[in-house]
Amino acid sequence: MKKLVYLDSCVIAKLFLLEDRSDEAIALVNDPEVVSVLTSDLSFVEVCGVFSRAAAQGRITMPQCQAFLAKFREWFLTATTHISIRLDQITMAGAAAIDLGIRGADALHLVAATSALGAAPVVDAFIFVTYDVKLAKAARDTGVFTSVVD
Repeated sequence: MKKLVYLDSCVIAKLFLLEDRSDEAIALVNDPEVVSVLTSDLSFVEVCGVFSRAAAQGRITMPQCQAFLAKFREWFLTATTHISIRLDQITMAGAAAIDLGIRGADALHLVAATSALGAAPVVDAFIFVTYDVKLAKAARDTGVFTSVVD
């Protein structure tokens, strides 16, 4: 079975900061059935923010933060298909945030993922992965994804 997987930033951060559900996230991206890992350009900024907060909270050191950033940057540029955000997607996400009652950044992830489907390779499953309950519900409600992991 060929799978296309969209990861939001909370899942991506767990690939680098080993914490609750990191094993699950790592297994998902290493699944041999996954033909492509998608995320939006927004994820880059959000994950950098996660690293920064972890350092500010003393969960990691600044050298660890810099090391995670370097590994993440390499992974983002080489192991993912990142979706560049267009102005029409931003306006659609604004409307989706209001209609679905979700944060603006989450709406942007949802719009980016759904817009990628038309340009994606033919797959058996399109999976949206988030550890945010509200975003997962919104993704399920679209009816676009084969499954939503939360």
